[in-house]
Amino acid sequence: MADTLQSDMEKRAILEPRDLKERHDLLSARIAGQKDELENRRFQRAVDSGLYGWAKPYAKEGFCVAYPESRSDFITEGQKLNHCVGAKTYYENHIFGRNMVFFIRKTEAPGKPYFTAEIEMDTGRVRQLYGFGDCSAPKEVRAFTEGFARAAVRWKSAGTQRAAG
Repeated sequence: MADTLQSDMEKRAILEPRDLKERHDLLSARIAGQKDELENRRFQRAVDSGLYGWAKPYAKEGFCVAYPESRSDFITEGQKLNHCVGAKTYYENHIFGRNMVFFIRKTEAPGKPYFTAEIEMDTGRVRQLYGFGDCSAPKEVRAFTEGFARAAVRWKSAGTQRAAG
């Protein structure tokens, strides 16, 4: 890890640290920070290239949709809801616009994770919809999410037709 971070490998303190675990944890955090920074820049490039060019605010019956704004948002959502949306596969599919991930929130607490949805953007099918610990969504959350999925596919389709025309 020290070599990856271009540390001076000639120094004894680098090669033989006093507290190996502490040094390991510090270097691990620095490497993770660099990866997060790269992925967040990649995400921003996708946004700048039109990832959400079709998107509109969506709120109804006490719920709203939050759009992920960075790679870190996926990780945070997965950690707070104790499920796997932080895995790289979800992020990769999202930035390519295939199966996109959206955060379902209560309108009175838009910053607090509630449910996470994965939606096929070609068909509008809700592939997954889970809350804390992969709990199933109540029918009102499912109905809200399905309504959003239909609207998102319409918006995306209309945006594609305008761009092509």
